[in-house]
Amino acid sequence: MERRGRRPLGQETARVQEWRKRVESWRRSGASLAAYARRHKLNYAQLLRWRKRFKDEATVKAERAIREFIPIRLKADALSPTAWACELELPQGLKLRLRRVPTPTWLARLSADRTRAVSTCG
Repeated sequence: MERRGRRPLGQETARVQEWRKRVESWRRSGASLAAYARRHKLNYAQLLRWRKRFKDEATVKAERAIREFIPIRLKADALSPTAWACELELPQGLKLRLRRVPTPTWLARLSADRTRAVSTCG
């Protein structure tokens, strides 16, 4: 159902898309926010607000992904020095074996594409 006088839910406006590109470009640049704003003749306060907005969205998505990243099974032999600390079973039968248990943030980024994985960490 189309909302009267507004864009359909879930669609970003051209303005939001443009600011998202600017913030992503700033992140890739490695420059400080102030230096990037000066270089590209952008309003520093606006760039700061948009960065916070997109950061807040990313945090919500990461937290959601962490909650969706289940189940976890502890392995009895995980304490062995030769054992893998963590094994992630990904789609198409792929396995990712890690010597150290990853941080929740790292796991959230891995699963951010909404691909569900089963992990075994100890």
